[in-house]
Amino acid sequence: MHPFTTLAAGSSSTLRPFLPARVLPMRRCCGMRAALEDKRNNEFPQSYPMNGGVGVNSYAQNSKYQRGSVEAAKEMIKEAIVKKFDINTPSAPSNSIFVADLGCSTGPNSFLAVQNIVDAIEQKYQLSEDHDEIPEFQVFFNDHSSNDFNTLFKSFPPERKYLAAGVPGSFYGRLFPKATAHVFHSSSSVNWLSRVPKEITERNSTAWNKGRIHYTNAPKEVVEAYATQHAMDMESFLCARAEELVVGGLMVLLIAAVPEVIYSSDTTIGSQIDLLGSCLMDMVKMGLVSEAKVDSINVPLYFPSLKESMAIFERNRLFSVESIEELDIPISLQALTLTLRAALEGVFEEHFGNDMVDEVFDRYSKHLRNDIMDKNKNTLLNKRHYEFIVNLALLRGIGPTNPITLLIYIYIYIYRSHGNNELGAGAASHVLEIEPLNSAGYLLASNTYASGGSWVDASRMRRNDEFPESYPMSGGDGAYSYAQNSKYQRGYVEAGKEMIKEAIVKKFDINALSAPLNSICVADLGCSTGPNTFLAVQNIVDAIEQKYQLSEDHDEIPEFQVFFNDHSSNDFNTLFKSFPPERKYLAAGVPGSFYGRLFPKASIHIFHSSHSLNWLSRVPKEIMDKTSPAWNKGKIHYTNAPKEVVDAYATQYALDMESFLCARAEELVSGGLMLLLIPVVPDVILSSNFTICTHIELLESCLMDMEKMGLVSESNLDSINLPLYFPAPKELMAVIERNGRFSIESIQELDTQDKQINVQLLTLTLRAALGGVFEKHFGNDIVDEVFDRYPKKLANTTSFNLNENQKSFVFSVCVILKCKPKD
Repeated sequence: MHPFTTLAAGSSSTLRPFLPARVLPMRRCCGMRAALEDKRNNEFPQSYPMNGGVGVNSYAQNSKYQRGSVEAAKEMIKEAIVKKFDINTPSAPSNSIFVADLGCSTGPNSFLAVQNIVDAIEQKYQLSEDHDEIPEFQVFFNDHSSNDFNTLFKSFPPERKYLAAGVPGSFYGRLFPKATAHVFHSSSSVNWLSRVPKEITERNSTAWNKGRIHYTNAPKEVVEAYATQHAMDMESFLCARAEELVVGGLMVLLIAAVPEVIYSSDTTIGSQIDLLGSCLMDMVKMGLVSEAKVDSINVPLYFPSLKESMAIFERNRLFSVESIEELDIPISLQALTLTLRAALEGVFEEHFGNDMVDEVFDRYSKHLRNDIMDKNKNTLLNKRHYEFIVNLALLRGIGPTNPITLLIYIYIYIYRSHGNNELGAGAASHVLEIEPLNSAGYLLASNTYASGGSWVDASRMRRNDEFPESYPMSGGDGAYSYAQNSKYQRGYVEAGKEMIKEAIVKKFDINALSAPLNSICVADLGCSTGPNTFLAVQNIVDAIEQKYQLSEDHDEIPEFQVFFNDHSSNDFNTLFKSFPPERKYLAAGVPGSFYGRLFPKASIHIFHSSHSLNWLSRVPKEIMDKTSPAWNKGKIHYTNAPKEVVDAYATQYALDMESFLCARAEELVSGGLMLLLIPVVPDVILSSNFTICTHIELLESCLMDMEKMGLVSESNLDSINLPLYFPAPKELMAVIERNGRFSIESIQELDTQDKQINVQLLTLTLRAALGGVFEKHFGNDIVDEVFDRYPKKLANTTSFNLNENQKSFVFSVCVILKCKPKD
């Protein structure tokens, strides 16, 4: 969630009143397709993330100031939902309520905000006599792809009442399919511009902002450049949200604003940004930073007035403004100082480098204290009293006594709804000009989330938070990362392409789907960090597009929304930054175990998973129990282990697959497909077969050698077991048939056309997959030693030197399942 939930403004050094934005000829929002083409999300490359992680200067630890706005708005939001959110209108019948927080940062304020919304909607359903069940909630957390989603996902409240997803991208462009969102929320985020206005960085421009880092105390031309950029950004924002909201949907915005007439010397945040600029100019004089460097940085923040915001909404003419209320937010000097650093450090670090950041904020803190001491120089202050007086001094001396934040409720009764008496005649005439967004489309859009159910039913299944163990691939894009070492897996994705295409052409019935359909939802389970997941989903999207193009019954191809799922410990930051810029789909990340529920009921059309279902949800307990006959002493896997160990692994696999199939059956629409690429072992294993289990046995042998040399302890070796299981095809078929929720459309062996094993490539592949498990158990030094020994042992293995036709790194099958009709 972006910062600055209090006043800030700019005016000239002559105390000129704040200048509202010029009235500009704004681009009209002429339908979804035009808007999408005009403002694609990848046209907003500039991003300004809050400090990630949970360290001393992180946003997660320094956003108390913003939390105050969320808490202050709670009752207003509750009242708005009770009075204005029509649960009988939004896309009924609906199985899920879709809420999105725009500009979420790393939490925890975002979690508080969405929980307030969920609680209010739940209460409305509970008080309703027309509804027996409360729908499921799906909450999307959005911020730029450079945001620290890893920290966000790891911080999700375990007892949350909603299914969660992360959506990377600028909210000034499209993020979601048409008419799917019920409630949008954003707190102090739309003050961030999509870009620094170009003209203020150009030397030959009258708006060049030389010697300043903001429009505070800047000339009129600079202020107008900021105001113009804000107006353009807000037009894009409103047009995008109008496409994505359902009829009767609601948008709640908390916007940091300024009163109509205010002097820059009386504002809080504006004066603080100005003080930061003064610190930088002092550093220029001391030769610590170049003048040109300071001249080329501008903080991309703008704080409109209420009148200015109202003018933007009225020009846009896509929303009715239901209410605007002021929030009284107390100012704390300490909280503001820490918040500014958490918010602006990334901007300064990118421009000046990390070394300068500490210097800037150290100087800022000293200047601020000196300014306040000057105002109170006759007062004796001890530390505790000083903090209290600092807060008062900041309010009375530097900032206004009663700062306000605008809480703008924008309740969407999208103007395409002809005959809506609540809208004025002038607005209605404008609506008729925007033909592509009609009420029928909105009413039908959330049929994507079809078929009934309740949280009571969901609770009968294994909860997602019952799967705490996770085994992520190596993150980042370094030498040992999965992103750089997944060529083998890519080979199987490529080998399965034609099988998947054929399955979609023959088995995916686009005529049986809810029509007219606005979006097709695809999910890849076990995505890791890419790039294989992007290839897999693109193959699916291309195949569906082709099917629509060949159909005589469909004139338009729906939008695609693709969900990328993996454990919350997966490196989603790397995944999101790697998204193909020219992709044909709207994208979201979903953290959590795929052995539990991840999506609303009947909301997904196609699931895909490649080489992920061999990972168990947990190591079988009995193989870790010294008193159990299944104790797996001296081994790290079930390969060549006693029967009791093999049975424990097989039982765990069967339990996990049952949970997986039950969860997917809930989430798929009737007739939806599952496309699974699963590594297997032959039904009859011969001594000449060189399988994945052989490689695990070689790794185990390396560890045993190291134990004999005293490099690892016997107890440490006895306590590690790899959570991997490779079924035989017959075993896999039996599990699916017992579940009974899917028909097996086909199962075929995949041929990668590359059976020769490259020792170095294989070593790197295994390290990318298993290095995290070993490092967590033994430490990083042991990981290097194990994978230094492994290739040497592999090259000297007799079975490795067999005829090339007798061996393969992995045997895999492509399984096509179709969801049976729901009761």
